Amino acid sequence: MKIRHIKIFLALILLLCIIPFPYDYYLFVRYASTFGFGVLAFQAYATKTPKVVLYLLLSFMFQPFYKVHFDRSFWLIIDVLVAVWLIYDVYFKNNLSEKR
Repeated sequence: MKIRHIKIFLALILLLCIIPFPYDYYLFVRYASTFGFGVLAFQAYATKTPKVVLYLLLSFMFQPFYKVHFDRSFWLIIDVLVAVWLIYDVYFKNNLSEKR
């Protein structure tokens, strides 16, 4: 699986958090985000990219074992911002680097 697909999948499930789903979906998002950001952190470490710290921070923030307690509205802001950043990283950042 390509790194691009992982980022798109994470952005999609984070954007779906806007819709009120049962709690089990949000638990799935926590597990999937922890695993996905962990894989992205490992890949960034292997390629010596400075995003390792950011991916690890996001992985620990979304981890399901010791929950970070924020308001639902604050979690929605975080979910949307992270999803927008992932989409930007996949589509727009790659297009800018290809034009150079």
